[in-house]
Amino acid sequence: MALSGETRADWIRKAAQIRLDQENRNDAPLDVLKGKLNSLQYHLNELTAEIKTLKNDQAKTHITVLGTQSEVVNLSKQSAFVRQNQIELTHVLNQMDKNFSHAVTQLGPSLLVLLSQQLRDLMQAEIAKAPPKPKPLPPLRPPNL
Repeated sequence: MALSGETRADWIRKAAQIRLDQENRNDAPLDVLKGKLNSLQYHLNELTAEIKTLKNDQAKTHITVLGTQSEVVNLSKQSAFVRQNQIELTHVLNQMDKNFSHAVTQLGPSLLVLLSQQLRDLMQAEIAKAPPKPKPLPPLRPPNL
């Protein structure tokens, strides 16, 4: 039956030997499982280390967020304080403007009288200090032609 001229028994013996050699070359199933288990353990260790790194990063981020939230709260308080001061300042300025307007309205005529009197006195003093004006020259006569 064998194509190469071998007997059936020789062919079966040779096939069995080849099969035994192949099985001897292959690792035992337990060794294969151990290899896979070691590979899985390696990946598990890598993932565990990555999880630790992510947790550390998460903790740092959480601390940063808490700090940022604290700064936002402080800025909000400062902003409210500035707004309150601005409202008070606006109120005070409006009150000052109202009082000043009232004072000018009440004192306006008196101030104008005093200022006009002082201005008149100053003008008279300046006029008195000024040298007398020269008399104007008589007009020129046109030449006789």
